[in-house]
Amino acid sequence: IKVPYGGTLNISEKGGAEFAIDSHRLQVHGGIKVGSSAASTHQFTGSITASGIISSSTIIHGTQFYAANKQAVASLGTNIVLGSDSYGTKIDGSSLQISAGNVGITGSITAVQDLTGSGVLTYGTSGDNQLHTLYGKLKVVSSDITIGDGHVSASGDIRATGSIYA
Repeated sequence: IKVPYGGTLNISEKGGAEFAIDSHRLQVHGGIKVGSSAASTHQFTGSITASGIISSSTIIHGTQFYAANKQAVASLGTNIVLGSDSYGTKIDGSSLQISAGNVGITGSITAVQDLTGSGVLTYGTSGDNQLHTLYGKLKVVSSDITIGDGHVSASGDIRATGSIYA
């Protein structure tokens, strides 16, 4: 089938093939199957628009994916970004970076190496009398330690280089 220059090839199950002179377009009313095997490759230049579901039984390649007109997933250098480039969650092979907001985790967190941070660390629930166990040494540098309701007990020596007030 040869389409006139600047024409459109319309294929419908009722009328067969028909030509229109307007732009280079292929319009198909009904389904279309392209290729004869999974090894077939097809290249489209420009945008592909669908008003329904686009599905794949294998892999979809791309650098950005959107949901509800918002960036959902993107590739940024060696990172995979969930959300936008500016305020997204960035993941690479060895780290996870959350750019804005709070992180809520239900369940346990296990760290094999150091935990570091800046700002205020809040642990436990206000008003609950929970037991928190720390193994090893606790070193507080350039700060005061304030212990709220409760007692201080030790199984070893308590030492001070300054005054102790009661």
